[in-house]
Amino acid sequence: MIKLSVGDSMQETFELGINNVFYWIIWFFELLGALVMVAGAIYSCVKYVICQIKHKPYSIKVMIGNYMSIGLELMLVAEVLKTVITNNRTMEEFIILASIILLRATLSLLIHWELKTEEKKMDVADKKTKRLKQVD
Repeated sequence: MIKLSVGDSMQETFELGINNVFYWIIWFFELLGALVMVAGAIYSCVKYVICQIKHKPYSIKVMIGNYMSIGLELMLVAEVLKTVITNNRTMEEFIILASIILLRATLSLLIHWELKTEEKKMDVADKKTKRLKQVD
């Protein structure tokens, strides 16, 4: 049996405390990311219904896309932190993290691309509406 010195015990306690703090930080970012996406979707749907009632243009795709992008970024922070504090890092864990980062980055890029496309469509529609109003 190996007897730990006082310094080793303090170091283990410190590491355990740091891991607990990071656990809560990771949990916070994961929860915050999910809440941002859910709250954003609910807010966007409510605002869409209100705009439909008032006959105002509103792109629900753009709003939900923005909230999804922010939520995914927050969850990505949590995944990176999980990997950084893991003591027994294996190649499999790094491959999983790299896959998650790649998938979320791809999703973010696709969302960004779709948002830009939708914004361009809205700009074209707004310009057409302005031209029609000027002609009348």
